[in-house]
Parts: sequence; structure tokens; C-alpha cells
Amino acid sequence: MLDQMYIKAKFSLKRALNHLFNEEKGSSEVIALVVVIGIVLIIAFLFRDQIIKLFVDLWNNLVSSNSDGNADKITEPAIKKPK
Repeated sequence: MLDQMYIKAKFSLKRALNHLFNEEKGSSEVIALVVVIGIVLIIAFLFRDQIIKLFVDLWNNLVSSNSDGNADKITEPAIKKPK
């Protein structure tokens, strides 16, 4: 029974991927998705220090609002900046 489910899922995935890559609209959507992911990664790389600081501050606010007050605060990780 599991073999049949695996085979059915495998063929369904293969059919969906073939449909996505063989259709012109699908290929342009894939390219657009790759471009958007690339832009998001570039922005995250450019603002990585601010993003890390944001998450550290959020975590420390959550920890400091803890009712028992025994949790340790975290500090910003040491990131070597490129020269």
C-alpha cells in the first residue's frame, strides 16, 4: 500500500514539474521567482547587521518579559566585517 502511494506521489510530482517547466507561462514564473528570491537575499545580505540586531532585541524583550526572570539574555554574534 505504501509502495502504491509512493509511486502515485512520484508520478504526480513528476507530471506537475513537467507541466511547470514545459509550459511557457510556467517557465517565466520560475524565472520571476528566482529573481525575487535573489533580490530578497541581496537585501538580507546588505542589512544583515540590522536584521540580527532586530532579532536579538526581540529575543531579549521576550526574555526580559518572562515572569520568572531567570532566563539569560543573548548578545549579538560576533560577525567579521569584510575589509
